Amino acid sequence: MKSASNLILVLFALLSIGFTIVSMYFSFGIVFTASEQFHWQQQEKYAIDTVSRFSSLPSGWNQAGFLLYEKTRTDLATSLVQNPNSIQSHRVLPLDHVKSTGNTAFWKLLGNGNGPPAWEPQTFINFFKHLSGCRYYIGFGTWIGPTLFYAAQLVDEAYGIEADPVAFAHVEVNLALNKDKAWASRIYLNHHAVGLGSEDWNETSTKLVMTSASAGNSCSGLGNKIACGSPKDVWQVSSYPLPFLLKRWNLPATNDLFIKVDVESFECNLLPSWLPWLRNIGKSKKPVFHIAFHSQIEKCSQNEYKEIYQFALLFDIKKEACMDEGKLEWAGQGCYSGEFLFYDSP
Repeated sequence: MKSASNLILVLFALLSIGFTIVSMYFSFGIVFTASEQFHWQQQEKYAIDTVSRFSSLPSGWNQAGFLLYEKTRTDLATSLVQNPNSIQSHRVLPLDHVKSTGNTAFWKLLGNGNGPPAWEPQTFINFFKHLSGCRYYIGFGTWIGPTLFYAAQLVDEAYGIEADPVAFAHVEVNLALNKDKAWASRIYLNHHAVGLGSEDWNETSTKLVMTSASAGNSCSGLGNKIACGSPKDVWQVSSYPLPFLLKRWNLPATNDLFIKVDVESFECNLLPSWLPWLRNIGKSKKPVFHIAFHSQIEKCSQNEYKEIYQFALLFDIKKEACMDEGKLEWAGQGCYSGEFLFYDSP
């Protein structure tokens, strides 16, 4: 009898080990059967909806996206606990020091307040010049947080949007490292994308596919092409129209709002889709737009450049050299790549 009991205990132990191994196998995401996929989706829906206390809308990440997020959070947590040198500090003048982890080579480019940053110094100049007169900031894509954390020190509320699960994991942890700073409490992180459209009433998300040569590398995109290599990581994400987000977050579509758009060539689709919304604002002071164009990844179509011209016409201040009045399109040397400001006179 005792032998039989021991045998049963051994069998239960073996079964437990087996289930643990199977669970670990599926945790790394390899292959799911139809029933297992359904179970995953139910678990994922809960996990995604609660993955960040900062986010107000679900990301819509599928299995691939959520596993990228989970692995990155695990790696970052392990590094922070085991390596006392994993936390670094940088400072972009004239604002405060910011703590971060990971991406050491990048953060070093921002310096320690001893001189101008080696990474996109004009961006920080534009931010300090124009954000000082705004109360609200929206930035997409936020990546790991360099511009978001700078902007948050200048405004009352700052909304960071990042649909790349690896980048989102990094910015989420970086924000937690700065929770002792007053500006950190002004930040709201969101792990969905900004989609096409001028509607402010429809909260139904549109599913988009995002690709990257390596998720988190700052080159992930929603367009037909990506930078930094061939597509390797692919995941699904939910998107919502910008006017809907403004209404949901109770943000004014006025010059109190600064909007940074850096979406790896998807701007070609976004800007034309906002024309009805911006035209409806009329002669009121519209938000300040800081837009990066990426012809080095993929040029907009001629029709899209014509619609971007119409977008620019709605603002008092824009780069006049890019306003081709003959072709009625955004055109000219130096107009297809780089960062551009669109805003109304004070």
